[in-house]
Amino acid sequence: MIIDRIETLDRRRKKIFADGEFTFALYLGEIRQLGLEEGGELAEELYQKILREIIFKRARERAVYWLKCSARTEEELRRKLRDNSYPPAAVDYVIDLLKQYRYIDDEEYARNFIEVHASGKSRAELAALLSRKGISRECVSRLMEENPVDEEAQIRRILEKRRFHPEEADQKETARQTAYLMRKGFSYDTVRRVLSETFVR
Repeated sequence: MIIDRIETLDRRRKKIFADGEFTFALYLGEIRQLGLEEGGELAEELYQKILREIIFKRARERAVYWLKCSARTEEELRRKLRDNSYPPAAVDYVIDLLKQYRYIDDEEYARNFIEVHASGKSRAELAALLSRKGISRECVSRLMEENPVDEEAQIRRILEKRRFHPEEADQKETARQTAYLMRKGFSYDTVRRVLSETFVR
C-alpha cells in the first residue's frame, strides 16, 4: 500500500490514508518510529502488525473503559469507536471480542432499560429511545410483551406530579395536559380514559 496522505487529527495524533482509504490513527511518536511518510510504502506485513499490536489493543482498552463508566449497546460502542477514529477492522474486532465475553448484550441492555424506565415513560418513548441506541424494533416489542408497561398508571403519576385534577380543570387546561402527554408518546385514547377518571387527592 502507498501512503497517500497524513492528516492532523489532534495535537498528538495523525490519520494515515493509504490507497485512497483511511487506515488508522497513530501518535506522532509512533509515526516517526515506524518511518511512515506521505508517498512512502506501507507493507502489508507492517500494516497487519500495526493493527494487531497497536490499534486493536488500543480500541479494546477504550471500549472497556467506556463500559466501566456505563453500559452501552453494540451500536453505541460502534459509534464511539468510529468517532474516535478507529478503522472498521478494529471496530469489528472489538465488538466481536466483547460480545464473546458478554461485555455487551443488547437484549439484556434493553430488558434492564425497560425495567428501570417503565414507570416513567410510555411504550412509544421507550421504543424510540432504544431504537436510537440500535436495538431492533422486534427485540423491543418482544421484551415489552414480557414486561408490560402500565401506561394508565404512568399517566396518573405524571398528572399527580403536575398537580392536575381533571374534575377541577377547565377545557383549556385539560387540552394542554392532553397535548403534553401525547408528546410523551401516550395514545389519545389512553390519555382520555385516565382523564375521565376522578382523582382522589
